[in-house]
Amino acid sequence: MENYLRRFRALEEELKEHDFIEIIDFTIYPPATAAQLKVVESKLGAPLAKPIRGFYEQTNGLKLHWRIKPDLSLVETEKLRKKSSDYYVVIAEYVGDPFAMINLIPIHESIVKRRWKELDISRTGKTFEFGGSSHRIEEFRKRLKPFDIINREICMSFLLEQGNGNPPVLLLSDGYTDWNSSILTDFESYMEMLLVTRGIVEARERIFGQEEGDLKPPLIADFQYWKKRHTPKMFN
Repeated sequence: MENYLRRFRALEEELKEHDFIEIIDFTIYPPATAAQLKVVESKLGAPLAKPIRGFYEQTNGLKLHWRIKPDLSLVETEKLRKKSSDYYVVIAEYVGDPFAMINLIPIHESIVKRRWKELDISRTGKTFEFGGSSHRIEEFRKRLKPFDIINREICMSFLLEQGNGNPPVLLLSDGYTDWNSSILTDFESYMEMLLVTRGIVEARERIFGQEEGDLKPPLIADFQYWKKRHTPKMFN
């Protein structure tokens, strides 16, 4: 079984080695209980996929928030910005708008407990198009279960499918109101992407946020794929 907890702890240690980074929060949680996972699987109508169960059996959620040090000198800032040509270096981040955030909430809270009123939006008509098919808005909304709460504008969400223990994962944008401007992925691929991009918020938007992304093939990839193509240049 993949040791996600060890890898996220190693990521925190790596980040602390960079003198331009400040860790704001690194929180791990007690493992999900057998009872909690059983309720989630009952909701899904299937056993959880090994990567999902493996992560939440190690820690039922995880938060890692880091930023570029606000007291970085002008010389150091310009040097870092020159190196980080892929992601703009923000020195003084706004409250609620983090530069780097991983905020994986407990799985039973995501899938079972939370009502997700943020997804209650008014749309014209009762149906909308997703993945080339027409869906009833209210039924589709109930299938969306955010699990990585990045900020007020974007999150990553499961898209439940009855009988599927490895539900697709997608980016919800525009205050969680845009449901079909994301390429789909799965939980295991998403974890590998997070570890490589170190939770930089803009990375999620660039990688998954694409117009009519729901019509494109899912992006399922391993650690080597993400490392080769998406390692932030500030870490090279």
